Amino acid sequence: MGEFFVLGGEHLLFGADHVLFLLALLIGTRRLRDVVWTATAFTVAHSVTFLLAALGVVSVPAAVVEPVIAASIAVVALVDLGQVRRGPTVHGSVRDALRLRAPAVREERTAWDRWRLPVVFVFGLVHGLGFAGALGIDAAWSWTLLWSLLSFNVGIEAVQLGIVAVAFPLLALLRTRTPRVARWALAVTTTAIAATALYWLTTRLLGQ
Repeated sequence: MGEFFVLGGEHLLFGADHVLFLLALLIGTRRLRDVVWTATAFTVAHSVTFLLAALGVVSVPAAVVEPVIAASIAVVALVDLGQVRRGPTVHGSVRDALRLRAPAVREERTAWDRWRLPVVFVFGLVHGLGFAGALGIDAAWSWTLLWSLLSFNVGIEAVQLGIVAVAFPLLALLRTRTPRVARWALAVTTTAIAATALYWLTTRLLGQ
C-alpha cells in the first residue's frame, strides 16, 4: 500500500499532462469555493474510472485515451485564455478569494461558470483511464489489489491537494494585488499550456 501511495503521487507530480490540466483548472477558477467543487468533480470522476479500468471492468485503448486527455487540456486552457482576455474578474482581497462563502459583490457568471462542473467531470472520467493505463495492472482480483489501487488513488489526491494549496493562493494574490500583471502573465501561461496540449494531441493522433 505504501509503495502504491508513492507511485500515485509520483505519477501525478511527474505526469506533465495531468499537472497542466490541474493548473488550467486553477487558472479558470476565481474563488476557493469554485476550486473545491471543481476538484471534487474531478476526483470523483477519475476515481471511478481508475478503479473500474484497473480492475479490468472497463477497457479503453490508450490510442483513444491519450489524445482525449491532451484535448481536455487544450479545451480548458483555451477557455482560460478567453476569460483572461475579458479582463479582471475578481473583486475584493485575497481573503475574499479564499473564502468558501459566496462573495458579497455579485459577479457576472459566464458560460464556463455554468458548465465547468459537468465538463470537468467528463474529462475526469478520461483522466482516470489514463491513471489506470499507467499502472498496466493485469493481476487477478483480490482485496490486496483493491487496497493497493485505493492507496495509489490517495497518493494522486495528496499531490493534487498539495499543488492546489500552493498554486491557488499565489494566483489569488497575483490577481488581487497586480491585476494588470496577472492578466498578461496568465495569458502567456494559458497560451503555452494550450500550445503544448495541441502539440501532444497532434503527435498522439499520429501515433508518435
